[in-house]
Amino acid sequence: MNPEKEPYKGFALCQDMWDSLQVFRSFDPACTAPFVEVLQNGAFEGVFLTGEGSSRIFPAKRAIYEALRQGPGLPVSRRAGKSQGPEKLERPENPEAPQKHSFLPLYTEGATQALEYRLETCAVFGASNSGRTKEVVRLFQTLRQRGHLHLYGITAHGGSPLEELSHRTYVLGCGAEGAVAATKSVMEQALFYQALFGELKKQTIVSEPKAQPLFGAVPKAAGEKRAGIGSGTVGLRKAQRSPETAGEKGVRFGSGTAALREAANMLEHVLSMELDPEVVRKLAQAETLYFAGRNNGVAEELALKTNEITRKKSDFLEGTYAVHGIEEVLNPGDAVVLIDPFPQEEEKFHEVLVKGVGTYVCAIASRFTTFPTILIPEGGPFRNYLELAAGWNLLVEIGLRLRIDLDKPVRARKVGNEAKSESRAAFSMNVGAD
Repeated sequence: MNPEKEPYKGFALCQDMWDSLQVFRSFDPACTAPFVEVLQNGAFEGVFLTGEGSSRIFPAKRAIYEALRQGPGLPVSRRAGKSQGPEKLERPENPEAPQKHSFLPLYTEGATQALEYRLETCAVFGASNSGRTKEVVRLFQTLRQRGHLHLYGITAHGGSPLEELSHRTYVLGCGAEGAVAATKSVMEQALFYQALFGELKKQTIVSEPKAQPLFGAVPKAAGEKRAGIGSGTVGLRKAQRSPETAGEKGVRFGSGTAALREAANMLEHVLSMELDPEVVRKLAQAETLYFAGRNNGVAEELALKTNEITRKKSDFLEGTYAVHGIEEVLNPGDAVVLIDPFPQEEEKFHEVLVKGVGTYVCAIASRFTTFPTILIPEGGPFRNYLELAAGWNLLVEIGLRLRIDLDKPVRARKVGNEAKSESRAAFSMNVGAD
């Protein structure tokens, strides 16, 4: 995919995806500093991440996956009461060093179901690209009415209802999406959470002999050789490092890091690599296109994007769910895309899906698998972003093969469920009182 060439340059979606490169190159981890301070000092029992659709699936689930993979939760000190709002949180003059750290769990759920939860002891982050998503606005309205003091918004639109209801807001720098399907904003939302929680761990685990760098080690670039699906090594232009950054890991550079710039180069390769036409053809012909993988947001987000971009039926098969009964209703006309399949389960997937059902199966991974594989760089702490970008590339090719207008779904909308202005206006009179 190259948005400067035909047929890609005719679609805003392709430009949005390509804009993700600039999101990585310009993202400043320091933007999380006010939120880090609040989480460090507040007496919370957890951090709750909410939103709808793409604003929650990949950003929130990836954050939780990484938190569980790296440790028990987010380490914080108990220095302030939960009754204090973020604008009143101050460090004590002579704070006593905590004897041990408390660990905050991360949770996620859609905003409507969250209305049934007791969230008064959680810091709540609500993500909405438009800032007008009805479910998120309604949840924040309800929590405000209950006196909740720690509501934080993430949106691409300053001055939106979500910003009005939030105690603090991060306004995305990626700009508005040109197409209906959200892409670049999803990347920046996920980067914000990664920077926020990574910085929190780095700053609070002071006793760790080897503190985790903010974005992990700078990932190594792959070799120069390019290859198709199933053979060779994915190629990538090696990022040029300045002398002062050579050999360093997770170092800040004002408007980004060496790791972020290297990640942008890997994203550029993944988005522009040529895919095997036979794989694209078979997936385009599939009656239902399934994405299977970890519950880290990648496969689930790609299942949603399949609906929006290719108009095909799709579903997310979590973990090894694909071999736990659903094979009863799969048929040879379906296809399954495995995202970084578990090596120990590849034989079972092949036995059940390929031999048993006759379903076409391929994979997106940084290693060779049993199946035709779209090879991507290993990616280090950015692996999930590369997996998502490879899926985008694949879906664009499928959509083009099906002669679909990638920018204009028939029924899907930019704001899936928009908060009505009258309900916002009725509530706004009370916002300034708390």
